Amino acid sequence: MLLIITTMAEARSVQVSIPAHSVSHIAFYAAQDNGYYREEGLDVELILMAAPVAIRALIGGDVDVSTVGGSGIPPIIRGAALDFLFTSFIRPRTLVLFQDQHLRCG
Repeated sequence: MLLIITTMAEARSVQVSIPAHSVSHIAFYAAQDNGYYREEGLDVELILMAAPVAIRALIGGDVDVSTVGGSGIPPIIRGAALDFLFTSFIRPRTLVLFQDQHLRCG
């Protein structure tokens, strides 16, 4: 068994732009809260910024990664030196919250 231990002093700092505190970005926060980035040797800072600002920050080198998804495609088409790695949307995500004492689950 190979065990790799990375201290925060050795961790690579990565700044990630997040356009919203929303359920569509929950995986990024969950990974941070559960220490998954740290386990991979990354010190990830999630930075809240609007998509247009995030793309400019990425192009300018002010952030390392952006999670704005489709908002990054127009700059790529216009020649920006960006790579589109993946998207996590297979279908629209909907979270329905309600309060009804007459509704029972089960």
